[in-house]
Amino acid sequence: VSYTTVQASLRKGLLLDQLCQRFGQKLLKNTTQTIELLKLIIRQRADQPEVEEDELLLISFGILSTYLRDEIQLTEEDEVEIKSLLEPLNRIMEGTPSQQVQNMANDLRICIATKVNVDSLDGFSAGGNKSAVSSLVDIISDLRDPLIPSRAHAIVQLGKKFAARDPVVIEHVEVLQRILFDNISHNDTYIFLAAIKCLAQISWHDTQTVLDVVTREIANTSRNQDDRAKCMEVLVNVIRITHEMLPHFETQIFNCLLGCVTSQNSEMLRASSLVCLGQLCETCKHGTLSHIQEITEVCEFTILEDSSLL
Repeated sequence: VSYTTVQASLRKGLLLDQLCQRFGQKLLKNTTQTIELLKLIIRQRADQPEVEEDELLLISFGILSTYLRDEIQLTEEDEVEIKSLLEPLNRIMEGTPSQQVQNMANDLRICIATKVNVDSLDGFSAGGNKSAVSSLVDIISDLRDPLIPSRAHAIVQLGKKFAARDPVVIEHVEVLQRILFDNISHNDTYIFLAAIKCLAQISWHDTQTVLDVVTREIANTSRNQDDRAKCMEVLVNVIRITHEMLPHFETQIFNCLLGCVTSQNSEMLRASSLVCLGQLCETCKHGTLSHIQEITEVCEFTILEDSSLL
């Protein structure tokens, strides 16, 4: 990066920093003009993702994150403008060489997508159960929060409601499922695992889509080994919840687990996949007959050749 480029980037960052210090809350409250400025900075970087001028962009991300919190009142026009940032944020995430910028762009993209889905909810009804409605309203509020711990906790609480088949959340399962799909792409382990475990609780609703997501993440080499092993535990939970429908999906599940046993270099993943295979055989019973030869060969190979798992 040239000296001139660095100097220009620092001047822009210092200018925005001085604006924040001088005008403070007035800058944040003047939402229309500030969002227009943020759009300009973010779109310019999206058009040139390879440019390494991160200081100004990161400051802009911080201000945008503040606008996503409920404390600042936004107009409908402001909401539309923020929603329009989904596409440039996605381009920044996919094109920038900076891991920090990738992570922040992805986090903001998920926050905005979650906000859009939450705003599409058309109210709650629970047959007079005001406590259930109030609880879900609190969860929805935390789902909109840019702070990662708040969102992850909200997803955990949402999973508990799905597990209990709470009629209030079941009524809005389609929208809430879209929110979970968005959060599964998050890089933070806490949010990712909370979202995929919660998704397992609604595998009765859209089994094929849930299985596609879980098996994809098990095979996702960009995830760390612990997260992928946890996904296998989630897969076991999906098997238990949808056991009556397993004959239709067992081939997809078997292929995913057998692939992990035979092709992974990680002892943890091989062990986890063998445990999941055992759970699947126990649940499917006679359904395992079409895969019995593959299962037997994998077990024989493990006993004879892989002493680490004995």
